[in-house]
Amino acid sequence: MSQTTLLPADAGLGSAVTLSGAVEDLSVIEVLTLLEARRHTGRLSLGDESPLWLWIDDGAVVAGGGGSPLAPARHLLAGGHIVAEEVESVFDLLRRRHGDRVVDHVDPFEVIGALDAVVAQPVLATTLAALAVSAASEMLLVRSGTLTFAEAVSPPFAVRYRTPLVVVLESAASMVERWALVRSRVGDDSVVLRRVRRVRADCAPLSFSAIEWAALNEVGSNVTVGQVARRLGLGRFDCYSLLGSLLERGLVERDR
Repeated sequence: MSQTTLLPADAGLGSAVTLSGAVEDLSVIEVLTLLEARRHTGRLSLGDESPLWLWIDDGAVVAGGGGSPLAPARHLLAGGHIVAEEVESVFDLLRRRHGDRVVDHVDPFEVIGALDAVVAQPVLATTLAALAVSAASEMLLVRSGTLTFAEAVSPPFAVRYRTPLVVVLESAASMVERWALVRSRVGDDSVVLRRVRRVRADCAPLSFSAIEWAALNEVGSNVTVGQVARRLGLGRFDCYSLLGSLLERGLVERDR
């Protein structure tokens, strides 16, 4: 069993505070509630490789993820909120700073900061909250791993994107409750789907949201469910829900 270090009662925002311990010993909900109550700011992460993470600002949730820091840009593009040229301008900025080889390993707040300059605040706020809820739901499902909180300073724009912890946890808990059913419809991240060649007569007329159309264009050519999630900047629950809906509508089918 790993050693757990708890936050001192008098810890302030200026302190280099760290919480670390096995998730088997530390409840994610209890840790988040503690961070909210003491209005801490920093990053809570779970796991070592490609960790799930939440950024906490003064006790509220600002952002979260579990894969590429470019997920918010991909999510906005897939949802039709920005165009490819705007995404490319963000990527170009990051390439100039870091080079092609490290663009997918930059600080997520660099990406968010670049998007903050080109995306309407309510739209970006909704996207960041959705990704944070997805990350929180996946954290709640993890049964082993190291949970770590490292206190740090938020960028100035973070205050505009705070979501109350209770909102994030309520939505994440709802995802957890429905996860088994949602997953049963799709399978796992290794499943490959393909578009059907013909649709049933009872499927017509067809209409799609921007995100559904983006998903339809990603499936096929040996692309796995996990890859679809990454390309669309979606959390696992949202991706599985989206693809499960397309399966039920008879628009895609399992390739393998």
